[in-house]
Amino acid sequence: MDERQLGGKEEVEEALKQWFTKVRQKDVRVTGPLLRQKAEDLAKKIGKDNFVATEGWFHRWKKRENISFVKPHGKQGEANHVAARTLPEHTYAFKNEKTRGTKTSKERLTILCCASMDGEKRKLLVIGKSKNPRCFKGVKNLPVDYTANSNAWMIKEIFTEWLIKWDNELHHDVLLLVDNCTAHVVTDLPSYMTQVINGLEWSQNESNKQRLLYVFFFNTNQIITVLRPVT
Repeated sequence: MDERQLGGKEEVEEALKQWFTKVRQKDVRVTGPLLRQKAEDLAKKIGKDNFVATEGWFHRWKKRENISFVKPHGKQGEANHVAARTLPEHTYAFKNEKTRGTKTSKERLTILCCASMDGEKRKLLVIGKSKNPRCFKGVKNLPVDYTANSNAWMIKEIFTEWLIKWDNELHHDVLLLVDNCTAHVVTDLPSYMTQVINGLEWSQNESNKQRLLYVFFFNTNQIITVLRPVT
């Protein structure tokens, strides 16, 4: 690396350090992607368009500046502020810096995403705790499908309902791959659908459980479930 390149990097690093110091004085939580993006933004402002904030560069910079990734502790800040609900649990901070914690939000959402390798996307399924959230008041059409239960979790009944709804809308064959979440074990499909389990004995012994891949094969008016161990 020549002196011009070295000097350019030092200028970017110093600008980033100054920015980081200011935002941490305001107790702003800062993540790695934010720091790397900010470094590239600052580089462009000072005319260093070729600068790239690589993972290696970022690791060396934070080590030189004694910056570590920590979970804030200490006196709690305002827990009821809307922004506090979306704060990351950890932040980059200077070592020995006093950090201020916030009360962890207990709000929860579960979102089911489904897309094909060709780019076809299903509408998102969002699971909340409230059946009729106040924020939905006056909203006639949601851009997602919404349902709720007390924990905002995916459960077998919701997953089965989602599968059946999709099956009723299908006009072509689909092979659906999902993980081994217990909510994905479908056992109560309607009688017009067939469920086939190929060559696998389900063990209730915790020490014997196999990591499973659930494969759902769809065609019109039929869902076939095939369970296979993942090698």
